[in-house]
Amino acid sequence: MPLKKVVVFSTDAMRGSLIQKALERWAGLPHVGTPNGGTSGEEIPIPLLFKDVIHTGDILGREAPLVVVLDTKGYFSGELEKFRNSFARVSAEMLPALKLLAIGDFTDKNLSALNKIVTDWCMDTPLDPMLIVSKVKVLLDTGDTGDAVNKGAVHDTPETDVLLEDLKVFLNIKI
Repeated sequence: MPLKKVVVFSTDAMRGSLIQKALERWAGLPHVGTPNGGTSGEEIPIPLLFKDVIHTGDILGREAPLVVVLDTKGYFSGELEKFRNSFARVSAEMLPALKLLAIGDFTDKNLSALNKIVTDWCMDTPLDPMLIVSKVKVLLDTGDTGDAVNKGAVHDTPETDVLLEDLKVFLNIKI
């Protein structure tokens, strides 16, 4: 199985660092570049944090992540459209299993451009690192088999079903 990579985009250094740290600690993704702090030279992917979405295509092409976490707070609508276009191009041409977890209010009209590429959403207020980690874990698990996670996708189900499905996943309830 290939090593798993997560890339985080956030304009806010504090929020981005919080998400990055949560992924490192709770998702079992190491902060150190080599296993057990050793010098074997074998690189282990860590969640990478980027601020600039203008170069999304280059970053995704170079890093080849399985999951991208986009903290939408602070980005302008033009930047999000550029991100959408680059993400869609890279996922269609190079990384078909690429998943996107967007952190933001999916009812916001400025974020509607992302609806067709987002695999899952998290609300941005309050920022919940544990929920973000649990959703990334689910996306990583389904990324290995190539299965899409459409249960929580906003564009596939009504809003109430999305909230109910998110709650079931978060509480680990099977009905």
